[in-house]
Amino acid sequence: MSWTGNNEAGLQRAIDHMIHAIIDESCIDDDLMEAVQMSTINERMRDTDLWTREVMNPERQWRRGRLIVSKREPDGRIARVLFLTEDIDREKRDRDRLIDMSERAVAANEAKSSFLSNMSHEIRTPGNTLLGLINDILDFSKIEAGKMEILPVEYDLSSVINDLVTMIQTRADEKGLLLKLEISEEIPKLLYRDEVRIKQVATNILTNAVKYTEKGSVTFCVDYEKAEGDPAGEADQIFLRVAVKDTGIGIKEADMGKLFSQFDRIEETRNRKIEGTGLGMNITVKLLEMMGSSLEVESEYGAGSTFSFRLRQRVVKWEPLGDYEAAYRAALSNREKYQEKFTAPDALVLVVDDTPMNLTVFKSLLRQTQVQIETAESGEEAIRLAAGKKYDMIFLDHMMPAAGLTRKRRRSA
Repeated sequence: MSWTGNNEAGLQRAIDHMIHAIIDESCIDDDLMEAVQMSTINERMRDTDLWTREVMNPERQWRRGRLIVSKREPDGRIARVLFLTEDIDREKRDRDRLIDMSERAVAANEAKSSFLSNMSHEIRTPGNTLLGLINDILDFSKIEAGKMEILPVEYDLSSVINDLVTMIQTRADEKGLLLKLEISEEIPKLLYRDEVRIKQVATNILTNAVKYTEKGSVTFCVDYEKAEGDPAGEADQIFLRVAVKDTGIGIKEADMGKLFSQFDRIEETRNRKIEGTGLGMNITVKLLEMMGSSLEVESEYGAGSTFSFRLRQRVVKWEPLGDYEAAYRAALSNREKYQEKFTAPDALVLVVDDTPMNLTVFKSLLRQTQVQIETAESGEEAIRLAAGKKYDMIFLDHMMPAAGLTRKRRRSA
């Protein structure tokens, strides 16, 4: 294009019309319109002959626009310019994809470095923290490798709830938190699904609630609703609804994306003294996905959070759970009055259970008796231990498949 002062206004109108015709409105901004102003072009392009901008056309395809000074007057004023467009849609999208992959790789490396820092601290911490770290890593590895299985069995919901409440009550008491229970009395007691994974998911949510709550309370809610139209054609279906509410620090809206990230922890500096691997929530979400569910989160920063999920369950028997809270409080009151009636520091006991939490609870309950307690998480491990030493008593989880085979073999022997 060439122009003189006499045709500048008409040329500007033509350029403005062209810009709006070939460029998507989302890409038209003040910088773009300034770049094509003929009245100021001599000043702006005194030292350059090229201006470039990447834009989208109305069909949302990427184009590279170029304004090229092709001729100048002897005094340097611009006499002719060219406007060119180039199709860069594939190049642009490939480049953005590579940038995104690079940024995610950098973020993952930073998160893993933070995780390794956390892990080095956790390894120096004895007891259940180290056990939890190892379990998280193993579970995460199994899920990533596609080797984690969901194994449904008949189970007693009251037993699951009791294990969870016993575990979290101790942790809540240590921090001076009030544990509130909202357990439906009408919920069916005998259900069919993978109780181990359900317990694992609930444990992760409950322990997180206690860890990130400094004062106030944690509320454990268990309810249900009848399920209609089961895709597998099974009758007697319910949705088990579990929610955990806390009065903790809450989560910023900007940090919600980190909540389920691998190795990542929210507000690392503020929460640096809180134990954890950064894997628990990621594992929780993936286990729920494997069971056909998802984790719902509601949070107000500085006020607290609510984590909840619902899982389809088959009802084995419609016998209601009853007033669990009253029964638990009564048992707790009796337990507080209980005093060990014996000590047996020379006694050696083996406890066999495939749920680490149950082993921890067992050892805690008998701590004051001074009994020597060893544990095994499978029938095979129990046989190996029992072959090497004589135990005064062996406690065996009768629901373990491997343990059941062990009992049968010994009976036949």
